[in-house]
Amino acid sequence: MLDVRAACLILGLVLAFLTLPPPVYAQEATDPTETLVLEVPGSIERSFEGPETHAYSVDPGAATVLHVSVAQTAGNLAFAVYDPSGAAIARVDDVVSGPEFIEIEVGDPGTYRLEVRQIWGSGLTYELTVEARTAAEQRAVLDHRRAEEAAAGAWIAQNAIPLTTAEAGHGFADLEPLREVIGDARIVALGEATHGTREFFQLKHRMLEFLVTELGFDVFAIEATLPEALNVNRYVLTGEGDPARALAGMYFWIWDTEEVLELIRWMRRYNADPRHERKVSFYGVDMQSAPMAARVVVDYLRSVDPAAAAAADTALDPLADPYLAGDAGGWPAPQKQTLLSSIRDLEARFDSRRAEYVAQSSATRWDLARRHLHVLGQTVDMRTRTDASWARDSAMASNLAWALEREGAESKAVLWAHNNHVGTQPGTTGWQLRKWFGDALRTVGFAFERGEFQARDLERMGLLRAFRVEPGPSGSLDGQLAATGFPLAALDLRGIPEAGPASRWLDAPQLTRTLGSGYSEEHPEWYWHRVRARELYDALLFVRETSSARPNPTGHRPVQPRPADGPVNLDFEAGDPGEFPPGWTPPSGIAGVEWDVAVTREEVRQGDQAVVLRRAAGDRYGETAAELDQRVDATPWRGRSLTLTASVRIESTSPRSRGYLWMQVTEPAEPWFRVVFFDNMADRPITARDWREYEITATVPEDADSVSFGFAFVGPGRAWLDGVALESAAKTP
Repeated sequence: MLDVRAACLILGLVLAFLTLPPPVYAQEATDPTETLVLEVPGSIERSFEGPETHAYSVDPGAATVLHVSVAQTAGNLAFAVYDPSGAAIARVDDVVSGPEFIEIEVGDPGTYRLEVRQIWGSGLTYELTVEARTAAEQRAVLDHRRAEEAAAGAWIAQNAIPLTTAEAGHGFADLEPLREVIGDARIVALGEATHGTREFFQLKHRMLEFLVTELGFDVFAIEATLPEALNVNRYVLTGEGDPARALAGMYFWIWDTEEVLELIRWMRRYNADPRHERKVSFYGVDMQSAPMAARVVVDYLRSVDPAAAAAADTALDPLADPYLAGDAGGWPAPQKQTLLSSIRDLEARFDSRRAEYVAQSSATRWDLARRHLHVLGQTVDMRTRTDASWARDSAMASNLAWALEREGAESKAVLWAHNNHVGTQPGTTGWQLRKWFGDALRTVGFAFERGEFQARDLERMGLLRAFRVEPGPSGSLDGQLAATGFPLAALDLRGIPEAGPASRWLDAPQLTRTLGSGYSEEHPEWYWHRVRARELYDALLFVRETSSARPNPTGHRPVQPRPADGPVNLDFEAGDPGEFPPGWTPPSGIAGVEWDVAVTREEVRQGDQAVVLRRAAGDRYGETAAELDQRVDATPWRGRSLTLTASVRIESTSPRSRGYLWMQVTEPAEPWFRVVFFDNMADRPITARDWREYEITATVPEDADSVSFGFAFVGPGRAWLDGVALESAAKTP
């Protein structure tokens, strides 16, 4: 389920979970403490020490155009230009680390102000350059650019490789020219310009077939959780398990699509063919979900070191709870440091007792459990750092290197991730892999001109839906590729001429459209970024017209954009036994499959019916919580004290079975809302076996817009919920 509590976390998850965020959601920088005078023409190189703003004053004199550019490393920044009156006249908030520039016409004479601030990163260094041009100089510059653009377009048209189809299973004749691009690479990293495009996913499936069948690749790695992906690996190697549930059990709705499921089924068909002695393995390289990793570590220790297992069970408990672990980014710094220290101590114990552990299990089991422990360290480390994206990309590179080592010296991997991860700009997975593997890495970027894709709607509480975009600015990299007339094409960027106008255009930063898990129709400019394609990729794959990826049933993510008028069915008397209670929001994704949340007439506290929550029978995929909730208009309770009460009982023999009653109050704020009250009983979870009443009380501000409430259950066993009520005190005078 994606309840309002989870919706509140989406912005943070977009950063660390599904590529980079729109810049409007970046942490605000401090006011500049000083303004430096920058001569024109001139440049300055500086570094950020934290969330600060650097300010500069520039006098363009008699010039008619002011050109401001920024080259940056190790993070990303935003900058703005203000005219002599103080009005903001231009801004660049590019979410991709790389070159950015602004060109403005000079209006009123006087001093212009430039402000530069850090969006994310650690130790970000940049070079700011300003240039002033007369009208004649600007015309000459534009003529020069047009000539370079035309030369580049001609080169692209001459060298683009037309592809016949995006769908797999149609042979490889049109892909043969890419054999030279791949060469003797050990890793081929396939990007994507969106996380929701059907043709991108199909092309990557087709590329996997080509690389496996024709070039001997035997590892598939994807931007998804490492522990949970091993369930998919079990299926593709042995045929055991449910591939659809295993895919959903990696939690990423972006991959929970028909296209990726078909790729997994193809891998199984390939491996099941006795003619293919060398099998293809499936790995996840991401590290953002801790509960399953924690469970694997503790379970392994129970078999080889029971004393350490008991201590680890206690130490890792906050990470093992699938309801609370998602909030780890907001935990106090001392708690995160304590967890990290515990993980480091366990790593030392694993290493010092390796021979003993291996003797009681096997080298393979030790290595796998040790990696899960390492993933836990990666997860907590990322959540303790301001440069979370950097930490995540470094971890994904490390996990891929581990997978290759595990599969043997002859193994070769195909990596599936976003353009922003596979490109080799500083701080990315591709950048780290290039440092480690050198020319044995090939990176392939993806681009498109127009069409549909699925993404979160950043104007509607993260509602997952299909969007459509039309062609972007003329002269963009995407536009140049579209001008070839090919519906599908590949381009070997290594063949770009070393000199000449085409080379200068292709080596300069050019616009391309890139987005991750979210999209804003009000701000399409957020998703156009300037990249030096040859620096980032060895090749490009281009789709002129795209369509939206097709989610599997578990790939849908419903969100309630507006609060309901008021609470309904709090006593669960509506609805039939065995069905989900009407009026409440059900679990979604893998949680909707893994858990049964249903009306019952057994063990009720009051009336005829209650709700029971329990894990569904069968194999276990993912580590999730059973949840149900409502979100309602706060108007009736504004200015009052509001108390949520509910009766709960837990039936389980496990200390890890817990219930959480929760309530949240929000008030309007950009982009969606601001949480002014939240209590989920994290410090007092419900474990009692008998019926007991619990309550949470909040003060509802006068400008509150919504009240959300619900219940969550984790662990084995069952939980019953009944007699939910919302009661308010008299309004404060």
